Amino acid sequence: MYANWALSWNTNRTYSSREKRFIQFCLMNRLLTPAGDILPASEGTLIYFASHLARTVRHSTIKIYLAAVRNLHIISGYDDPLHGRLILQKILQGILRYQGAPPHPASPSYPPGSVSYSPNPPKLVRG
Repeated sequence: MYANWALSWNTNRTYSSREKRFIQFCLMNRLLTPAGDILPASEGTLIYFASHLARTVRHSTIKIYLAAVRNLHIISGYDDPLHGRLILQKILQGILRYQGAPPHPASPSYPPGSVSYSPNPPKLVRG
């Protein structure tokens, strides 16, 4: 009973629609386990799903879809399907880079000891 209260109503609504899209994707592409089930999803299925989504949505949205797939696994009694999936993580990094990650401000690089930085520089006194 309390598991139903673990997420907000909006999060549950978002996850529900993303879970349905994942299930439809798996059924349309016949991505089933040898027993004929969708869950637990293989890393290959997750990679295929993320790559498919990357054609139409941003990296941040793909992460929400994968969080919903994770939730679907957990509420269905399976382990976290994202844990330890190193190839999936590499694919997600590639999607982020391909889509254009927001630029990080470059910090200046100076040879060690050539410049010192002080958050409170001394005031110049002119006389």
